[in-house]
Amino acid sequence: MSKNAFKKSIFLNPSKGNIMVNQRYLIDKILARYSTKFVIYRELMQNSDDANSSKVKIIFETKNPSTDKNILNDKIETIIYKNNGLAFKKEDWDRIQEIAVGNPGEQKIGAFGVGFYSLFSICEEPFVISNGKGMNFIWDHDQLLTVYGEIDGGDQEDRNWTTFAMRLREPDKFPDVEEFTLFLSDSLAFTSKIQEITVYFNNTQIIKLSKEEVQQATKSIDIKSEFNTYSPDKIFQLQLTSLNIKYIQMNVKRLLVLKNGSERQSLITDYQEEEISIVFKVADGILKITAKKEFSNEMKRITKKDLPEDTKIHMIFPEFKDLSKQVPSIFRKLLPYPEQGRMYVGFPTQQTIGCCLNLSAHVIPSVERESVDLVNNTLKDFNKEILNSAGILCSILYENEMNKIDEGFNVENMDQFEKRAAYVLRHFTFNKSTPNDFVGKIIEQQFFERLDQKLPILSTQGVLPITDVRIPNPKMEPFIKKVPIVPKMVLEDCKSFFKKANEMGLIKELSFQDVLLELSKRSLSEEIEIIALLEWWISVEDNTNLDKFTQFMQSATIRFINELKALDTIHYILDASFVTSETETLVPDDVLPYKISKNFKNSDMKKYFKWNKLPLVNWARFIVKQFDSEVTPTFAESVHKILAKNMNDTSQNDKNEIHDLFICKECIPTTRGMKKPDETYFQDVNLFPNLPVIQFQEFFDFQNLMKILGVNEVIKIDLILECASGENFDYMQLARYLGSMSDNLQDDEWEILKKAKIWSKEKPVTSRDDKIDDIRQKFAARELFVPLGSYREFCLPVIEWAEKWDHDTKEAKLLFELGLLKYPTLSKILELSAPPTEKGIRNNALEYFIKNFEDKYSDKYYAATIEIEFLPCSKSGVYAKPSECFINPDCEIMGFNVIDKDYRDKVEKLGVHHHPNSEKLFERLIENKLKTENEARVTFEYLETRDAFIESQWNSLSKSEFIPIYNKEHNIIQKNPHECFFKNSQGKTEEVFGEFFSFIDFGEAANRFLRKCGVKNEPPAIKIAELLVESSYKVWDSFKNDEKKYENYRFILQKIAEDFNTVKHKDPNLFIRMTKEPILLGVSEGNKKTLDSAKNIYINDNATSRGLSQISI
Repeated sequence: MSKNAFKKSIFLNPSKGNIMVNQRYLIDKILARYSTKFVIYRELMQNSDDANSSKVKIIFETKNPSTDKNILNDKIETIIYKNNGLAFKKEDWDRIQEIAVGNPGEQKIGAFGVGFYSLFSICEEPFVISNGKGMNFIWDHDQLLTVYGEIDGGDQEDRNWTTFAMRLREPDKFPDVEEFTLFLSDSLAFTSKIQEITVYFNNTQIIKLSKEEVQQATKSIDIKSEFNTYSPDKIFQLQLTSLNIKYIQMNVKRLLVLKNGSERQSLITDYQEEEISIVFKVADGILKITAKKEFSNEMKRITKKDLPEDTKIHMIFPEFKDLSKQVPSIFRKLLPYPEQGRMYVGFPTQQTIGCCLNLSAHVIPSVERESVDLVNNTLKDFNKEILNSAGILCSILYENEMNKIDEGFNVENMDQFEKRAAYVLRHFTFNKSTPNDFVGKIIEQQFFERLDQKLPILSTQGVLPITDVRIPNPKMEPFIKKVPIVPKMVLEDCKSFFKKANEMGLIKELSFQDVLLELSKRSLSEEIEIIALLEWWISVEDNTNLDKFTQFMQSATIRFINELKALDTIHYILDASFVTSETETLVPDDVLPYKISKNFKNSDMKKYFKWNKLPLVNWARFIVKQFDSEVTPTFAESVHKILAKNMNDTSQNDKNEIHDLFICKECIPTTRGMKKPDETYFQDVNLFPNLPVIQFQEFFDFQNLMKILGVNEVIKIDLILECASGENFDYMQLARYLGSMSDNLQDDEWEILKKAKIWSKEKPVTSRDDKIDDIRQKFAARELFVPLGSYREFCLPVIEWAEKWDHDTKEAKLLFELGLLKYPTLSKILELSAPPTEKGIRNNALEYFIKNFEDKYSDKYYAATIEIEFLPCSKSGVYAKPSECFINPDCEIMGFNVIDKDYRDKVEKLGVHHHPNSEKLFERLIENKLKTENEARVTFEYLETRDAFIESQWNSLSKSEFIPIYNKEHNIIQKNPHECFFKNSQGKTEEVFGEFFSFIDFGEAANRFLRKCGVKNEPPAIKIAELLVESSYKVWDSFKNDEKKYENYRFILQKIAEDFNTVKHKDPNLFIRMTKEPILLGVSEGNKKTLDSAKNIYINDNATSRGLSQISI
């Protein structure tokens, strides 16, 4: 039988049967999910809270309640649980008889209807009594039955309590008091109605817990109007302008029953009683539910309840005032820090929430109520929205705590504020939640998104948005005082928070810009600050960036001996060799104090700050001012020791300046007191008596220094030069003497000699009488040239010299030092090479210049800037600048200067180009109109060889009139390429259009150039059409030969027809005119051919047309 036939047979002859349930197995399966310790009390208390109970009693009874007193050893046989809530109604009695039928109340926690059956985990036949009625659960094999009825007796007080009596399956010990108290205090945290729980051992009270609201301490937190209180999917909104903060006091009274007490201490009367209390804060908020209808219906299908209009959300968080106070162990789950807080669904679950606060909200739990249901998609969406709202609540509470810190902040009590801020941050630092890490992630995400950039934290400058605060850098710590940073203790205690905030981009580490901000607010005065600042800069990764370096140096200011110095005004560091007891504090303003610089390597100072060692000359400029007043020989000697020690590393220019600084100061200790250097002589100068001779107290190597300062080694030069001015003075003897003493000459003496006109010019071979005075005139050495033949040929003034000239003698070297010219300057040699210099000299000078160009002139020669026309060109008498003449003679066609053929292979190094560039060619072609066809031909042929123009120049040429054409009067006129067309001997285009268009032929090479400029082979159709529209009769009449007139005109029309579409679309207006103007050729009576417009002409293609028309094509 097929499947379909089988189904049909069943429906025709139905035989129905019931599904049997093994209730014992079912309950055991349910109980397997309720594995948490004390779960039955959680379920019973949840039901009690739903029933508006204010009190709960739990009584543990032994076999002999009146006599059993040993709490550790006497076994419990019955547990009685009582609450004073609403008595059972009929529907309540009905509901507990059905498995999986939960409380239908919108605000009730129970959703699955299986919590009551947790009682079967400890007993077989629980008994329920309420409002004078009772129900006993009994087993018939594996089926569970109930017996229900009235109960006689019992006082009125008992009738006010609902009682659950559970005779244990197996006798058991009394629960561990510490552990049970901890569980109960945790359970009592978020109950909305239950205020008191009492636990008895038989008739003796063992534990009593109660909670009460501290009314006078209740506060509210204002929620800023801009604060978005909607959950992301807008199922919930935190529907308050303020958040209520309740202070709850929980009191515990219990016997201190030791878990491992001795037999003797097991009696109830042996234990002491302890009373303890704690106050904690609970934030209460209301979530308004605005779910869509489809979502509400799906929720009802799953939970069997309507969605309420609103639901409450609560969060326990500690009072942060007394941070040193230890939380009693029995309250450690209420205030779980440093452990994570948990999710409460009426009562605690095993789900943590990521931070150290306890959260109570009406999420939909899993069946066993130990975790949040994030499996079912609908429940997941619902629960996710509540968790998002929890994140919003966290952000409000956190911000409130930080605001309180801000209100009371003062620097004097910074330690306390740091501890408090760290305590707050640690509570709101999110870690991975368990068992489901998604719970913590949702809450954390909303916490940060709601605060975003404005997340307040404590900084060294008070409470500020986290984006305004920086994570400190140990290298910057000594000098960062004004820029807000995270206090060290807060950072160390909350490392994970700041690590995460940094990864999220909410807070950055101290940066270069922060250092600039710090430096803009204050100057650094303490030595340790300044050293730390410089050490930090050395460690900066991109400290070689010029912009950053400039900003840093301009921003940093240090105070030294009551004087402010910006780092960019400091240029030097003081070398240790400059420091003596007399001079350490005597330094220029642009020098870093030695007590700072001595902590660093000189190489680091130069590399990272561009601070070099203070040049000796700079120090000399400063120290020399001390000699403006009277100084001691000891101080002077100390200065000279520093100068002498560092003089070897000093440039000649600096030595010269040092000389100038000291030359007028009485700074040299001598045998005749303090003297100026030029008044002082070395100790071995004893030509004359009573000369002031150097006298130092200690020996040191001062010879070189004294020479530099200008101390006299020889008799002064002015005495010698006085004799040299005579007419018969032997200039060779003078040169030899000065050469021998040149090593001892001082700078000023050199200057005197350089200016001294004591040298004679060589007499010419022949001289005229009117030049006698000039010959005997004296000259300075720098006005004369060395006595070489080539310079004599150039008629340059050479020094008179009686011997053969030798560059290497002392005399020659002396004269070179005095400025004797070794060769002509660049300007002089160019001047000699150009007109109006005499031709022979001119040619020799140019040859000399070219020959010596690399050795003597190339480093000073720039062809583009030479203004002297010294290069001979091919045209006789023409000279040109290097930039205005060329090597290749072909360019002469266009009027460019071409270098003389004798120099063409020599002048390229002088910057002469082979050809003009495109710009010069273009300019010459446009500006210099071509006057003959032959001139045009050779010009175009040359330009074709260059092919140097760029696109923009080609475009300009196509529009420029530069092609010479003979007009009818046989005069040359200029036309642009678009007006000219190439001749073609093979066609008749020129024959037909010769009178109306210009046809050219400059030869194959020239034509290639012109074609690039835009010259075409023949007129385009559009130009022919324009011609006919404007001058059709003129065109017709231009054909004198009647026989060819018709043929030629047809040829014209054929040319237009070949590209008619282009004419029509490219110039519509022209096309319209073509329809109106007499441009078509028609035949009238008598075979007379005439021109007319299109409307007057008919196509002669049938008899009718021929009969109607007067003119036909």
